[in-house]
Amino acid sequence: MLSQKTSQQGCGDIEKYYEPEYQVKWLVLHRDSNRVDFRLCPTDNVFHLHAYQYDRGRTLYVIAFESGVGHDTWSYEFWVLNKDGEFAKVNADEIGIVIPRNIDFLSAGQHLENGFDHEAKLYFDDGSAVFVAEPDLTQPEWRSLQPAYRIIYYWNGENFKITKILLKTQKIIR
Repeated sequence: MLSQKTSQQGCGDIEKYYEPEYQVKWLVLHRDSNRVDFRLCPTDNVFHLHAYQYDRGRTLYVIAFESGVGHDTWSYEFWVLNKDGEFAKVNADEIGIVIPRNIDFLSAGQHLENGFDHEAKLYFDDGSAVFVAEPDLTQPEWRSLQPAYRIIYYWNGENFKITKILLKTQKIIR
């Protein structure tokens, strides 16, 4: 891949990577020592590569793909790089990520309409180094409810730990 600076319109005035054989341009949105986020131009699809250091010298790489209207569709792959430089794909549950269900966001007095209990959405919170789960509030079972909790996954050097945060208000504001 070739790296070049550009001032052309479209993807903006920052660094782009160009693959001439595929006519694909990548816009680098963010880059630091633990993360790179980039957009496939001219689409609005965003890719994230985050690195998390293990306590024992290994590195977890999370590859996330964000697409759809409003970036509401996320998919993930998880890879561990060991000390010998070998990659191994791992499942989300092996690193502490279990996707919450709608019921996990409710307080004891709240109940879902019709008992529907879908999986929550999982995403990077504003590109940070934590995962956040959210219920799909567009689903009919959430018509008369607001989540009582926010669920966040923090990296502790060995795996992700789930933290449930009680929200200040459960009042519906329209």
